[in-house]
Amino acid sequence: MGEDSMNADTGTGDLWHIRTGGQDYGPYTVDQIRGFINEGRVQAQTEIAAAGSAMWTTVAALPLFAALFAPVAPRSTVRPALPPTPAGAMADRAGFGVRAGAILIDTVILVAAQIVVGGILSFIVGDALASLVTMVGMVAYFVLLHSSPQQATIGKRVLGLRLVRDDGTPVTPILALGRYVAGALSALILGIGYLMALRADRKTLHDILCATHVVRVNA
Repeated sequence: MGEDSMNADTGTGDLWHIRTGGQDYGPYTVDQIRGFINEGRVQAQTEIAAAGSAMWTTVAALPLFAALFAPVAPRSTVRPALPPTPAGAMADRAGFGVRAGAILIDTVILVAAQIVVGGILSFIVGDALASLVTMVGMVAYFVLLHSSPQQATIGKRVLGLRLVRDDGTPVTPILALGRYVAGALSALILGIGYLMALRADRKTLHDILCATHVVRVNA
């Protein structure tokens, strides 16, 4: 951890991420993490990293929290899961301009792939089947990448964006597919659904319908 991460003991301004069961949670303040430790939700060997840092260590390895791990009798009860991250807590919500830039990057990638792959498939299996395959591929691009651990298409990752659910839980493939269909609706109504991201909550129509939003994340 760098100097900026280690000064969290003097206040609650610094934020931390917790990793448990292969899933990242947070960010949380120092006081929140201390509360999780006292409640038994966070253990000595639980992984932790400062917000924006890729350097993970164990909670007990940080002097900030080490003193809280005094020897205690083993608990016999099942510990509750960490609470989901509050909406918008990970980072500032992304505005219309940067989101439009991400869509532009994704569009360039998909058009290039369609020209190359579609052209080859048209030669092999004919235009009709080639069009069907490229259409399925385009849907799969958004569904698989939005439901991946990064929860971002290539365009979003390039611009440091991430799709998140309002309740902080992971984006599932079913939700990603529903959001893609809702995105088509946003486009069909003269693009008004996308222009809704200009509002204060920076949500498009498909964000509202699927209870999601796009945030900026630290690269």
